[in-house]
Amino acid sequence: MRCEINRRPVPCEWIYFREFDYGRGHSEWQAVEYRMSLEMKSFAETLSPLYLDYVRDDIEHGTLDDDDVVRRLRGLGWPKLSVLAVEQPRLLETFILEQVSYSALQALLPPYKQRPRYLIDSVERVALSGERITLSGRSFTVP
Repeated sequence: MRCEINRRPVPCEWIYFREFDYGRGHSEWQAVEYRMSLEMKSFAETLSPLYLDYVRDDIEHGTLDDDDVVRRLRGLGWPKLSVLAVEQPRLLETFILEQVSYSALQALLPPYKQRPRYLIDSVERVALSGERITLSGRSFTVP
């Protein structure tokens, strides 16, 4: 995985996601843009258990009132992530952004071993390009 802060490479260990801070903002901290990019194959392998849980939950509890993205995926028979990346990349981007971005961060970022330098606040964009996927958004410099 490659990580950047304000378009400059940084060690991924410097970036941290903490669930109770997600989306809260820290007005006293400096906001910076982060980007995490990795091979789609690796992303699919990492997120496969999460995706399969989501599919099982939809099969058991899904309703006609669900989001358009979920209904579209349901109509396609919930294809594998690797298939979606090739055949429906925009749909996959939207699904990740709108439905599982929070869980994706939990799966992609291991617990930190030392004090992090940046704390993720949001996922604002998901982009597939070739065989890579990039998540980006706002983070804060940890004082």
